[in-house]
Amino acid sequence: LRIRKLIKIIFAGGRNFTDVDIVYKILVYLIENNKLGSDKFVRVSGKAKGADTIFAQELKKHSIHVEEYPAMWSDLGRAVCSRDK
Repeated sequence: LRIRKLIKIIFAGGRNFTDVDIVYKILVYLIENNKLGSDKFVRVSGKAKGADTIFAQELKKHSIHVEEYPAMWSDLGRAVCSRDK
């Protein structure tokens, strides 16, 4: 039995982040240096507005699978949900 270790790469950032150009440059660098395409990596996104979504969209444009785990704020209680109000 061989246990395979996977490396999780989380793409996250501010909700007000909009710099698609820098995301593209980062992804091109990672792809060209074989840092994302390997099956030993798991690409993860929290699906929040801003950086999370931009990275996920760009990865998908390159046919790179992204596992998406949106925050379930409603399950965490009223105090957490009211933080943005």
